[in-house]
Amino acid sequence: MIARGDMGVELAAARVPRIQQEIIRLCWHKNKPVITATQMLDTMTYNYRPTRAEVTDVSVAVKEGTDAVMLSGETATGVAPVNVVRTMASIICEEEIYQGDRSGDATIVDPLEKKANPAIIAASSLTMVAATLLIDLKGILYPEISKWNRRVPNLLVTNSLHVARHAALYKNIVPIIIRENLSRDEMVFTAMRVAKEWGYINKKDILCVVEGERHTQGGIPQLGAFQLLAVT
Repeated sequence: MIARGDMGVELAAARVPRIQQEIIRLCWHKNKPVITATQMLDTMTYNYRPTRAEVTDVSVAVKEGTDAVMLSGETATGVAPVNVVRTMASIICEEEIYQGDRSGDATIVDPLEKKANPAIIAASSLTMVAATLLIDLKGILYPEISKWNRRVPNLLVTNSLHVARHAALYKNIVPIIIRENLSRDEMVFTAMRVAKEWGYINKKDILCVVEGERHTQGGIPQLGAFQLLAVT
């Protein structure tokens, strides 16, 4: 949590933006979710429109790679809390439309040192896919794919509401909860249908399906795998 108010008490105000940027970078490096908070849209506590400086503040935090931005007093005691949330969401969406590919940042991380799953590293390098579907029922791999793959939407398949809620904090992770006891292929088809309904993929798109450790039907210990599917 980057609480800029507390930072401002301990540091000179001029240093806060640079320290914020460094914390975001370090959290990305360590696979830790990072939330930027405090006074993001503060004037909307009593106004119905934010200042342009506040809009820029939210946009810059998203551009720097924060996983989430947080409101506090704006929604706790503000005059129009729902409007504040809508305003922040619109700023985030606008920035993400034009956000560049940050996959080049991966060069600062040694995949062997960090024990990154090779299937995720391979899948994140693909440029022709419309989305990545991550089968991660145990909730282990989504922090990795959030870091390595920010080019296209990452759709997380899980049967756990707790995992889905926690994963939603990570940048570019969209949880799909499937509670039915389905086979692997049935789970993929069900997730594809949901993804089409939500507008993440369309007919004739290419979908990348990523899996982590498991034993195949033949009993082979699989470390990781990815598969390219044509959306029908």
